[in-house]
Amino acid sequence: MDKLEKQVERWFAKVEMTEEYANDLRNKAKEIVESLRDTTNEERQSLVNQKTAVEAKIQSAEDALLEGTFSKEKYQSITARLEKELEGIETKLVQTSKNYSKGISRVERLVDMAENIKQTYHDAEPEMKREYLDLFFSKFMVKDGKIVAAMPSEYIKPLITSGKLTVRIKNGWLAK
Repeated sequence: MDKLEKQVERWFAKVEMTEEYANDLRNKAKEIVESLRDTTNEERQSLVNQKTAVEAKIQSAEDALLEGTFSKEKYQSITARLEKELEGIETKLVQTSKNYSKGISRVERLVDMAENIKQTYHDAEPEMKREYLDLFFSKFMVKDGKIVAAMPSEYIKPLITSGKLTVRIKNGWLAK
């Protein structure tokens, strides 16, 4: 398996992105980051507003308890419900940050791929490697433990045809 893995890396090294397409990807990545940032900031602001409103309700309940308007039982019932609501909002805030980080990580991988496809594949975790394999190749032909040919994926064929990706292979692409 290690030998095949090294051979797969060499196949990735044969795939090159044109500088123009790499720039297009970088520009698209910037657009994605800006959109992700805007969406995240809107979500975060909405959650902060909700949190502030719940905290104000808790303070009102505290004031009502101190003024004698609420019984201790009513106060505890209301604050227990509001504290639970507050926890849910806090959880959503944390999740929003995690989602933003994941999105940025995906964009970062896109930019890395624009820079060096082989290195991006080499550095990827096993799960990402499987995704890259699916993205670039539909199958490999192996003979005597050596990859002798490959078929580009349906995703990549249009990029090769349009010249956005070049492949340094003379007799290695399989016909359909």
